Amino acid sequence: MHTNSVAIGSLRVAAVLVVAFLIAGCASESPLMSERLDERTGVTITALDVPVTLAREAADLAYSSRDYAFVGPVEFNRMGQRSYYLWVGMATTVDRSRTREAPPKPLALSILAAGIPIVIELEEWNDERGQTLYQTNLPVYATYRAAVSLDIVKLLANADTLRIGLEGTAESWHYSTWSGTSQEWLALADWQVTTPANREAYSRRR
Repeated sequence: MHTNSVAIGSLRVAAVLVVAFLIAGCASESPLMSERLDERTGVTITALDVPVTLAREAADLAYSSRDYAFVGPVEFNRMGQRSYYLWVGMATTVDRSRTREAPPKPLALSILAAGIPIVIELEEWNDERGQTLYQTNLPVYATYRAAVSLDIVKLLANADTLRIGLEGTAESWHYSTWSGTSQEWLALADWQVTTPANREAYSRRR
């Protein structure tokens, strides 16, 4: 009888360990989220930690020369009133001293997602908050935001690949997905219906 009790107890411990391992595995695969309170405005800001990276080749200058656009969704929550934006950060590894070509100052963001074209007005996001919303592996020299609906965030999140254009007054530059996936944006799209207990699995406060 004693032997059976020990065996049953061991099985229970093993089962608990397996469940804990599976939960930890699911949490580690979930995209990390950042949630912060802007004390000045009372707005809670939620974003993923890592944006999608898109690139535009400049191989005629150097093999590794590219202009980059980082894109990620942002949620503003003002006492239950939610609004959504796409954060766009610009970076480059192009030596501009070797070329007269310069990226246009964008006025609009054009997106091709799952064959559906979308054009959204851009505005500069030049305050400190805009500079720190997302972590990038290159220094960002300019940040912009585009106001979008939750439906657009979900549409982009379900697209296999993204292609964007930065529309200036005289020309447009187009960027293709370099790394990351917009499918992780579903975590933010579903954030408002995620229970507080489940949020702890992939969130951190700043």
